[in-house]
Amino acid sequence: MKHEYDIKDQRINKKKLLIISVVLAVLAAISYIGGVFWMGNLFMIALLLNALYRLFIKQMISLFQDRAWPWTIALYERQLRFFLKGRNPWYLFFGIIALFIFTIMLVGAAKPKVLFFPNNDPRSIYVFVKMPEGTDQKVTDSVTKIVEGYTYRVLGKNNPVVESVVSNVGFGASDNFFDASVASNKGKVTINFIESKFRGNISTTTYMDSLRELVRQIPGAQVTVEKNQMGPPTGKPVNIEITGENLEQLIATADNFVNYLDSLRIPGIEKLKSDFVNNKPEIVIDIDRERANREGISVGQVGLELRTAIYGKEASKYKEDEDEYPIQIRYSEAQRNNINKIINAKITYMDMTTGSSARSHFIGGIGQIQDTYGGINRKGLKRMITVSSGSCRDIRPMKSWLPSTGLPKTIPCRKGWR
Repeated sequence: MKHEYDIKDQRINKKKLLIISVVLAVLAAISYIGGVFWMGNLFMIALLLNALYRLFIKQMISLFQDRAWPWTIALYERQLRFFLKGRNPWYLFFGIIALFIFTIMLVGAAKPKVLFFPNNDPRSIYVFVKMPEGTDQKVTDSVTKIVEGYTYRVLGKNNPVVESVVSNVGFGASDNFFDASVASNKGKVTINFIESKFRGNISTTTYMDSLRELVRQIPGAQVTVEKNQMGPPTGKPVNIEITGENLEQLIATADNFVNYLDSLRIPGIEKLKSDFVNNKPEIVIDIDRERANREGISVGQVGLELRTAIYGKEASKYKEDEDEYPIQIRYSEAQRNNINKIINAKITYMDMTTGSSARSHFIGGIGQIQDTYGGINRKGLKRMITVSSGSCRDIRPMKSWLPSTGLPKTIPCRKGWR
């Protein structure tokens, strides 16, 4: 039975609703007549919200505060008294442990099909070009232009879903986002697409797959096609580590392994590449220190002579008005680009062992040229070469092509890889 105060409150509520509704309706009508439609819409929304609040929401709030919430508090109090009284706490303790074990077993028995970072339709596609170490920047630029031509062949001209195509050579061309170094042998073509909601039914993955097939035709360069990564950074989908003690044998094994896997043409795996650089453009001249000491030459003098021959040395300055121009002395281009002429050049020095007399000696007489590698990676004190691939689209076992390599018999690709 309703109290007289409740009946009075309902009358007041209906009276306020009627007054506010009439005022808002009049203001909305005036706004519509005056042509200010946005203000008229605003008054109509306020009218509807006010009516909704006074007819339904206010009663629901009162019902929750007066009945639902007190009932919840009373139930919580009864549960606390039950578990905290006598031996009942042990029921709660062992019940939580049993529930914990049950949830672990349930997840293991019926693994939920949850993909935290699902495969995305790429917003950007990157085509990385890597030439042999020491390649001139102009050569890398010419190869990058060929890749850019293949890109436009796949995308077509004036493609509505393409926002931009940007090419980099040397700087900003590394596949590592944090690598800001300059490398004349690296190039990158970046394809940026518009947002997915404006593409319609066009999938950018088809462009990436078609481009990956085309760039395989470029000889003498490592060309990889990747997409922008969503989620935390991860390694390559295919990553094989080869370790050993003998470096020459390790290099040969890695090369043979890469050739073997490439010959199988496994679907979904891009051309494998090794992280070992065996042709670094660096010439090491090993100075025989004992012989150099007998001749009265220091290693610093040899290094300074080589630097002067290749990079030059400032002999003087030429001044014209207020401007100064350094005068550099160095070998001619034909001499400094020929290692035999540099190693057979004479170094003139003051021999302190014979009373400061001037002498000359061939650099090749006290030093020998040696080969060098770009770098050697190690893992667990063992030399290591990593063979990787940036693409894996099929889920298939590899039992048929790893019969006796000692690797795991099954290396499945994860769902969603590209």
